[in-house]
Amino acid sequence: MTDVLLAILCPVILTYLMWVSETRDLYRYRGWGYIVSGVTLLVLGVLIGLADGFFSLENTLTIGGRRIENFLSLVLGYLPGFALLVIGFRRWSPLEAPCVERPVSPEAADPDPSLIEKYRSDLKTLEERVHRAEAERCRMEENLKEREACLRAVLDHAGEGISLAVGGRIIYANAKLLDLAGTSAERLLNTHLRAHLAEEACAGLEPPAADQPAEDKAPFDGPRRSLWRRGDGSEIPVEIVAHPLVYEGNKGFLLKVREIVEPDESIEERIAREVSERIRELERAQEELNRLREELNQTLTQLRQAGEEVGAVFEQSREGLLELTPELVIRRMSRSLGEIMEIERGGMLGKKLEEAGIFEQAEVIRIAEDIQRLSRGEEVPERDLEACRPDGGKVSLRLKLGVIAGGEEKKGFLAVFKDITAIREAEESLRKMRDELTQRVEERTEALAKACHELQLETAARKEAEESLRDMESRWTGLMENARDSIMIVDRNGVILTVNRTMPGVTPQEAVGKRIYDFVHPRYRSHLRSELKQVCQAGGRFRVELMGLGRGRQYAWYEIEMGPVRRDGKIVAAALIATDITERKLAEKALEESEARFRELADMLPQTLFEIDLKGNFTFANNAGFQTTGYLQEDIDKGLNALQLFAPEDRRRVMDDIEKVLKGESFGSREYTAIRKDGSPFRVIAYASPIVRDKKIVGMRGIILDITDRKRAEEQMARRNAELAALNAIAQTVTQSLDLDEILGKALDKTLDLLNLAYGGIYLLDQKTNALNLKIHRGINPDLLGVVSPVRVGQGLPGVVAHAGEPIFIESLPDSVEWFGKELQKAVLAERLRSVMCLPLQSRGAVLGVLFVMTQGDRALTTDERQLLLTISHEISTAVDNAKLLEAASKAKAAEEADQLRAAFLASVSHEIRTPLTEIKGFATSLIQPDVQWDEATQKDFLRGISNATDRLLEIVTDVLDMAKIHAGILALEKRPFKLGKLVSQLRTRFNTPLWTERLEVIIPDDLPTIFADDQRIGQAIIKLVQNASLEKGPIALAASVVENELRVSVSDEGEGIPPERLKKVFDPFFRIEENTQRRTSGSGLGLAICKGIVEAHGGRIWVDSEPGRGTTFVFTLPLKPDLELIPEDDPATPISAD
Repeated sequence: MTDVLLAILCPVILTYLMWVSETRDLYRYRGWGYIVSGVTLLVLGVLIGLADGFFSLENTLTIGGRRIENFLSLVLGYLPGFALLVIGFRRWSPLEAPCVERPVSPEAADPDPSLIEKYRSDLKTLEERVHRAEAERCRMEENLKEREACLRAVLDHAGEGISLAVGGRIIYANAKLLDLAGTSAERLLNTHLRAHLAEEACAGLEPPAADQPAEDKAPFDGPRRSLWRRGDGSEIPVEIVAHPLVYEGNKGFLLKVREIVEPDESIEERIAREVSERIRELERAQEELNRLREELNQTLTQLRQAGEEVGAVFEQSREGLLELTPELVIRRMSRSLGEIMEIERGGMLGKKLEEAGIFEQAEVIRIAEDIQRLSRGEEVPERDLEACRPDGGKVSLRLKLGVIAGGEEKKGFLAVFKDITAIREAEESLRKMRDELTQRVEERTEALAKACHELQLETAARKEAEESLRDMESRWTGLMENARDSIMIVDRNGVILTVNRTMPGVTPQEAVGKRIYDFVHPRYRSHLRSELKQVCQAGGRFRVELMGLGRGRQYAWYEIEMGPVRRDGKIVAAALIATDITERKLAEKALEESEARFRELADMLPQTLFEIDLKGNFTFANNAGFQTTGYLQEDIDKGLNALQLFAPEDRRRVMDDIEKVLKGESFGSREYTAIRKDGSPFRVIAYASPIVRDKKIVGMRGIILDITDRKRAEEQMARRNAELAALNAIAQTVTQSLDLDEILGKALDKTLDLLNLAYGGIYLLDQKTNALNLKIHRGINPDLLGVVSPVRVGQGLPGVVAHAGEPIFIESLPDSVEWFGKELQKAVLAERLRSVMCLPLQSRGAVLGVLFVMTQGDRALTTDERQLLLTISHEISTAVDNAKLLEAASKAKAAEEADQLRAAFLASVSHEIRTPLTEIKGFATSLIQPDVQWDEATQKDFLRGISNATDRLLEIVTDVLDMAKIHAGILALEKRPFKLGKLVSQLRTRFNTPLWTERLEVIIPDDLPTIFADDQRIGQAIIKLVQNASLEKGPIALAASVVENELRVSVSDEGEGIPPERLKKVFDPFFRIEENTQRRTSGSGLGLAICKGIVEAHGGRIWVDSEPGRGTTFVFTLPLKPDLELIPEDDPATPISAD
């Protein structure tokens, strides 16, 4: 009867709900959720009753002798469902206004049209406010963009370097800073400040803490000075002021960089001299000044009276007034401005506007630009800006600028400030209210959208639950009928209650009512009975494998999975799923037989066979593997990992190779160092491939070969090849060089590297003293050099070897102390020296020296190493003998060249001296002729000729003396600071000849740094270079520049040039470039050699660049001192000449 009532009631209720949903919006009625839930529970009760009837389950309860049918359907479905329906219909009433947060009276049957209209009006008002707020936000964004563009334009035209640094990196730099840094914007931007400033100058240029506003953090106690590294590598002194700010949400600094221009002390001295000269003129003008003093006092009195009147007006003004000079220095401040800013006026007077701390740097820049526009006669509008009080507070001001005229020039500027802080606060309050209103509208809109979304989700969930309930019965039926496995339900005694049609050998009608044990092999019945008892008592799921009746009444293998069946929380039966696994059992048996055959074959192989799983653990190894590594099957059972078999240095490579194999990549073969169980290493080569099952890689297998014997043979061959290569290298070294020290050093280094030693040396025999001197050594303590060298022949270990001419090997130095003194014994013990070998260096029957090497720690030289040392000693002996022969030959050649040079010197000097002496003799003889009366002009010509010849003679003698001083290293220098440009000007004034005034082009910048050198000698070098270039036709260029830390001076001509093969001898004494005797000029041939000596005496360099047909350039450099600007420059008083 209940089922009939429900079958009528549920469709009626659902039809009514659908009608309401279509016509009146179901969600706007109260109680509709209770009604839907009640209908759902009623349907659930019906489904429970249908399921009990279908499966013949017990669903009754006896209370007081009265039997209640369909108890579960009644408790879980009918009673709560009817209760929820009653509650839902009692609360069924439409909502009045969903968006108005106030209770709706239950008596209202329909919503009030006036409330709906009011809701629509309010919604439209809110939309208009949202649109207005959006328009206001867009306008504010445009204003911000315009202000940012104005600020960038001001910074780009600032008179000082301005930079914006965020996180220590430069993200903006104006044109002035780019010019100061000597680089482009692409190379400067995004670079760190530490790349341009010193470490101490960058300290503190970090963003302020998150809890500290950028405006409250003082950038510096004061300006900071440092050196700025320019793009060309030079450094200039700068002054840096930093102000913290926030840029795009990140904290950074606005940097002001100003170049520090040091005063030119030479100019100050000149001014001082001029002042001293002017003092006398001022004294003569004293009377005139006294006459004008009275008139000046009258004028000052009138100006003072006018100033007092202006000051009274200035002080009584209600607006803040500030009088500025054209340099933005505060000349006067009104009382009202001091009250507005809460500052002491007296402390501000005389300060620059940017130093007063009233305005930020950006505001000061804007004010300066406005003043510049005023000075050009342009109109400047009023400007709003913010000022900073001493307590950190902010004041909003409105600025209006005016010009204070005085005659034809503008004497200053007047700034009128009006306090608009209250106006700004009102605007800020209005903005906050607008933002708060916008936020509330957005929150209400978001809440409304969220409520609609939750309603949609709840409706979808309800439909999904109804659909799942309809599909439940069809799925259960399909599962039972279409399952490939046998599914049955048995009670606690094993009686089959229901079974599907897939049970082999019997039909469902034949199986129901019988015990399951009748279909199981007798051997497995007790086991199945115990497992079924555990399922019915403790619950849980169990799985067993057993034999039971199959098709054709033959026994087959089954895997049975059992689980409990509960009702009202109690286990009433057990569900069994039986899967036929006969084929799998046969396959497992065949696999076991195959594995047994594989193991037998594997144990017969002499190589190591192995298998590992995906975790890298060994799963199999043959007997050869156990014998080679020392591990046992027990170690594999305990989880022996593949990495434990290899040396630590190879484990990363082994892991990478295993991953490649497990990914299916090709492996080939690899060599590793393996570790036995006892810890002994041995070399192996491995081959591997992946194990594939069901198209998946489940591990890898491979072969490991012990290649210890092969590697030992390869190492011996490699060592022998290395020895031969070292011998070849030593042989090449001793034949490629003629320097004995270089030969011995390279030979010793090659020997020690080959033997992997740190101690060794080579003694050479001094034939005069009959003693061995330690020429080359490695690893010897410098404090012991006086003990180990020199060594008399026949004394000590090296002396005995030299005397006997045979090598000596001592295997244990600590046990052979009789060879050494106490100091050497201490060194042997301190350095842990073990063995030593001394070998004589012999050539053509004579001992040339001794070679020795020493080992350290527990190592002693082997027989092969000693034999190798013997071979090396022969090579070194040959090299020493050859070097000595070459040294003797070179000395003989040098002596011959010295004789030739001496002869050339005498011939050249005698020729150059004879020429002026001949002239002097001729002029003097003519003057003293008794029979000839010369007029005064002729006598002066003769005397002038004698004077010129004497000058040339003096120049030759001076060059010879200077060359002798340079060779002897006694050339005296009188260094002092001077300017190169001033020196060249003196030279041009002194040598007032066409060479210096017309042909010579001087290219010397005025800003060259002061140099510290002997100006007489530098002038002498320049004169000789210019005279050397004057031999060629065409113009001559004298140029100077600073390259890195050197002053570079060059003299260039446009002559025929110098052949490349003669460039190396240009600076040699008495060398002449002219090969044709007709082109040779007079001179000692020492000019360029003296230039080289003078430049090198100052620590500089000199060289020549020339190409035939394109002229010649002589260049020399002088070192610069960075602190030379602090040294006063002397004015050279002595004249400069080529001498």
